[in-house]
Amino acid sequence: VMHGLFVLYLLFLVFLLCQETADARMVLKFLAPDLGVELPERAYGEDCRIYTPEDPASKFRVLRDTVFDEFFVGHILGWYGKAIALRNLPLLWAYSISFELMELTFQHW
Repeated sequence: VMHGLFVLYLLFLVFLLCQETADARMVLKFLAPDLGVELPERAYGEDCRIYTPEDPASKFRVLRDTVFDEFFVGHILGWYGKAIALRNLPLLWAYSISFELMELTFQHW
């Protein structure tokens, strides 16, 4: 089942690559209507404390906001999905490190 889903995902990506940029964006906008909306800027390195006793909302607000951040959840789910697909720990680490290097390389876009 997982292999079939990965193949379908790959076919969908190939389909998107064959489309014009505007058409591919229209397909993605159809799948997720909230795409194209500017996200608010976040300061991840502003407060690095785990325990914030002066915060009235939660004493662990920074930790909670970090753990439930969509990028953190995406990285965890991506790691889990790669682990199921690859089933090889050294290859999994190499793939993950190269993905992080790619993120750093293209962060200015």
